[in-house]
Amino acid sequence: QNLGNDFSSLIFQKYDTLFNILTTDTLGTQGHDNYPFLAKSLDFQNGEFLVGGHLDGPFAHIDFNKSIKKFYLAKFDEEMNRLWFKEYGGDRAYVLIGLKLLEDGGCLAYGYITDIVSGNWYGYIFHVDPDGIVLSSGEIPFNISPSLIQVVNPGNETLYILNTKQIQA
Repeated sequence: QNLGNDFSSLIFQKYDTLFNILTTDTLGTQGHDNYPFLAKSLDFQNGEFLVGGHLDGPFAHIDFNKSIKKFYLAKFDEEMNRLWFKEYGGDRAYVLIGLKLLEDGGCLAYGYITDIVSGNWYGYIFHVDPDGIVLSSGEIPFNISPSLIQVVNPGNETLYILNTKQIQA
């Protein structure tokens, strides 16, 4: 939603069965364009909602794959009370694809990072605890050749993933 200041905000709303708005929360940072994650920006588990998005990107820049950006996660209860809102990143060119709210209340965010110098992309997964505190993050190392992991589809409803070097990804 554009709030009249030429910047977009991410709006999270709860509706009744007649589509009347019951409550609304605006996410992101004022003075920036705020976008949802590219594929999955909302998840629900055990009475909690997880919402995620990009701050000032990815589409706020001409070359969004190489722009340094932050992303955020916010957790809500079923009544739309915000439990927490946290910003992460800002040190690399993160492009977050989606998120997952875990059974234990923790959260995963996943996507890819672009090396600004080489232009290489590599996968990324980010894990936080039920309060949004970073537990771990992982990425596929740069020195792995894409040819080391092969996907072969010979037909007949069979898909083989060859990982002879036992790369953890």
